[in-house]
Amino acid sequence: MVGFVVSSSRETSQQGCSTSYSKSFTADRSHKVEAAGALVFELISPSVHSACRNPQRIRGGLFATIGLDVSSSGGGNQSSGKLVLGKSGKTHDNLELLPVGSSYGGRKQRFVWDGKAIKVIDTEELASKQTKRQHLTAQLRDWRSSVLSAFLPDKELVTADYWGYSFWRNSHRFFSSATTVFATQSLLQAVGVGAKKSLPAAAGINWVLKDGLGRLGRLSVSTRFGTSFDSNLKRFRFSTSLVYAVAVGLEFLTPLAPRYFLLLASVANVGKSVGLATHISTQPSFVRNFARQDNLSDLTAKAQAQQMVADNFGLAMAVSLSYACRNDPRARQLLPLLAFPLLATGDLCSIYRELKSIHLRNLNKERAEIVAEMWLEAGRIPSAAEVSKRETLLIPHRRGEGSLPLHVGSLEKTISSPSQLHTLLQQHKDEKFVMAYQQHKLSPMQRLLPAAKKVPGGVKGRVCMTLQEGATTPDILTGILQAAFFRQVIATRSSQDASTKPSSAASKAQAQGYSGAESKGQQQEGSWSRADLDGMLAESLQYAKADVKRFVQETQRAGWNVHPIMLSSYERATFSPV
Repeated sequence: MVGFVVSSSRETSQQGCSTSYSKSFTADRSHKVEAAGALVFELISPSVHSACRNPQRIRGGLFATIGLDVSSSGGGNQSSGKLVLGKSGKTHDNLELLPVGSSYGGRKQRFVWDGKAIKVIDTEELASKQTKRQHLTAQLRDWRSSVLSAFLPDKELVTADYWGYSFWRNSHRFFSSATTVFATQSLLQAVGVGAKKSLPAAAGINWVLKDGLGRLGRLSVSTRFGTSFDSNLKRFRFSTSLVYAVAVGLEFLTPLAPRYFLLLASVANVGKSVGLATHISTQPSFVRNFARQDNLSDLTAKAQAQQMVADNFGLAMAVSLSYACRNDPRARQLLPLLAFPLLATGDLCSIYRELKSIHLRNLNKERAEIVAEMWLEAGRIPSAAEVSKRETLLIPHRRGEGSLPLHVGSLEKTISSPSQLHTLLQQHKDEKFVMAYQQHKLSPMQRLLPAAKKVPGGVKGRVCMTLQEGATTPDILTGILQAAFFRQVIATRSSQDASTKPSSAASKAQAQGYSGAESKGQQQEGSWSRADLDGMLAESLQYAKADVKRFVQETQRAGWNVHPIMLSSYERATFSPV
């Protein structure tokens, strides 16, 4: 027996020996092959093999040790081509080991030539003796790898957050599938109860009407909000999931009010269509976020395969419960009503965890604000995972009284007077946006919301920004930085001597040309006059202009996509000087 070593050089370095080959071994086949990557296949003579009993990995090459049965034929020294796999003694005639291997599904494999075609052999079969139990284990492992490769993408082709997303998405599909079964059962039961005299005709008309109204609802959502989906994928997805859950709840109630089947079913179908339209519209963007090599088709196909499995499990569970209650009419009627709260809760929780596990790397207004705030507070750019933890899925990041939120929209929401407009245009003559502080009265419902992070000083208004036509990413980020600096300046001034700092800010506002009423501080906002706030906002602009270039560079180095900033159609409303 002799050993085969596959290496990328003619020198091997092993424990206790170093051998250089200058003479090639020639047999009835070529045992020296130079493949892509300069792999060289060499036959070690028995004397060399005895000197180096413990072959190790060769520098830069692929390693395998096998047994080869070399026999003499006709007095010559030629290879018989019999390849012995491991120590089991299992011999394959006319099988030649090639100097290339592969890795598939975590398994190391080698290519062999059987005289007619190239085949693949597991390296474990080459290297060691296998018992029947080990052989069965290897076969099960191969089967498992094949199944996983059919349903899951290669780890190297997706980002790390894909796996959490995939788990919770399939959990959502399980609960959603089971809910659909019970909802359909409730609808059929309601149709049968409400139309005893002409069941086929009534069922057909009602079903067609509810589906038609549902399609109209889906059309209206797609045309009305389609341009805004990208600005906040997660919030649109989760909020419409709540609408979908309420709509399904109406379907569960139809057996209790069969006379109102058409009304309840139609409203429910509109709500379900809204949720479905949003889901279909946002899903490609989520998948694109996971793809490392633009393998969107592969990820989509894998997602469809996973969805079918999860749907079938949910379907099987729901059908099994319904079958168990087949002989009890009362239980059949109560089962959907009892199952809905549990299934809806599981469904919404799964969707919430699914969306929180997605680490979007493109910036919208909310994520850009979080990045800017953490950059000012901690002096570093947060990762996508850190931002995902802080961004909200239903209520905006900054909400409630005293949080000083940033509002991006049309000019009439930003400017309150012509004098203010002239002043802001002069201040922002080098930027393609204007920003102002505006008093904002909250609705009774908004007042119930706790402020995410209150700004000291009793400020209860908001910062409004309007983009100028032609505004670019640096302009938008300058405005977002200005709002972040504004909150920081207010917080800093509030902790200092209130008797001196406000007057300094007021004098700065007077020097920049504000109206007499504003500069005298007649409008109070908490601890500050309107002139104080306008002065601090102007000061914040200078800070933002000085730091925006460094902020953009560090944000890009941290892995964020800053071009473009994803804004809704309302946030993209611009003005142009005339």
